Parts: sequence; structure tokens; C-alpha cells
Amino acid sequence: MFNLGDDEVRFMNLWEGVRFAFISFGDVELELIQANDAVFRKSMGNPPVGINHIAYTVEDVENTIDTLAQRGFQLGHITKEGILDTGQTKLAYLDPADTGGILIELVEDVE
Repeated sequence: MFNLGDDEVRFMNLWEGVRFAFISFGDVELELIQANDAVFRKSMGNPPVGINHIAYTVEDVENTIDTLAQRGFQLGHITKEGILDTGQTKLAYLDPADTGGILIELVEDVE
């Protein structure tokens, strides 16, 4: 991790073939993904380079999904069958067909 005053850069290798960098500044965190593995690269979808998705931190992912479903938004991409619980976070992706083509991720910290 590099400390940039109040801001920081963290690097993670969660599994072979994929590297992550997280750049925090204020209340915003930018996540950079380097997908060296063909399987993970395919899961990233299109575009293969550039901005892949925008993530929002939410207090309660289930409640947020219910509220959005009442407004016509559905789950899609990796989590079209439901919420992904990693033990540290709960993740859900909205269907880009409902969001003007933008992949939106909802993240709830559960630690």
C-alpha cells in the first residue's frame, strides 16, 4: 500500500491471473483490474478495456435491490441469480439493459 497523505493506493492479488489496485481519495475509491486470465477476462464482458462498471456502496443491498426492482431494475451480469456474499461484502450487479448500458454494482460491507 502506498500512502498519499489522507489518500491511499492498495494492491491485491486475489487469485492467479487477476490483479487489483484500489485508489482511495476522500469518499471515492477507484478500482483498477488487470485481467491476465482468459476466463476472468471473458467474465468482464464488454468493453474489454476502459470503464467496466460503476459501484455504489449501500447500507443494505437486499433493501436497495427491492427498491430498485419496484422501479423496474433487475439483477444481471454475474449476479443475475441473486446476491453474491463473499463473507466480507455482499455484491449485486444491475442489468445494463435497465441502466442505459452501464454496468452498476451495489456493494454492502458486512464486516
